Amino acid sequence: MSELHALHFVEEMSFAGNPVAYESVYRETVLARFPRLVKLDDIAVYAISSGHKPNREKIKYEPR
Repeated sequence: MSELHALHFVEEMSFAGNPVAYESVYRETVLARFPRLVKLDDIAVYAISSGHKPNREKIKYEPR
């Protein structure tokens, strides 16, 4: 299974109400199942869980 297919599988597992997804060892469980994902492990959690960046507070700039 390619890394991208494995990431898609992980995303599907997360949205399926999988009880493992709520455990504190979820990351370790996924990496144990898909060891080749270790090289992609620096991808932010939002990229795997929802595909959207978290909303950040917008900074208001005042005119000088």
